Amino acid sequence: MPRFRQLFQSIIPINYQYPLSSAIYKILAKGDTEYAAFLHEKGYGKGLKLFSFSQLNVPFKIQGDRLRLLSNEVEFQVSFHIPEAMENFVKGLFQSETIDIADKKSKVSFKVKSVE
Repeated sequence: MPRFRQLFQSIIPINYQYPLSSAIYKILAKGDTEYAAFLHEKGYGKGLKLFSFSQLNVPFKIQGDRLRLLSNEVEFQVSFHIPEAMENFVKGLFQSETIDIADKKSKVSFKVKSVE
């Protein structure tokens, strides 16, 4: 389970699932660009979910269509169906050491604190 420490702004969209999914794919690409290109161009077939993730475990306050995070640390679980994807995620995570959850209105950057 990755744990992250917030770097800057503390507001994310309520519907953060797509931005978080996008961030995970970007981390996979940092781990192995060829594998990421394969996933983007061909993938493993229609309907296969490469990974799933839990909700963000962090206290928050709703402000309109945003969540104001009330802690500077957040954690969530990521599960992979294919071991190669998990390996590339971990490699990419340690290469980038950050994850960004962003949409057009807001962006929060987190630094990796630990991975279990």
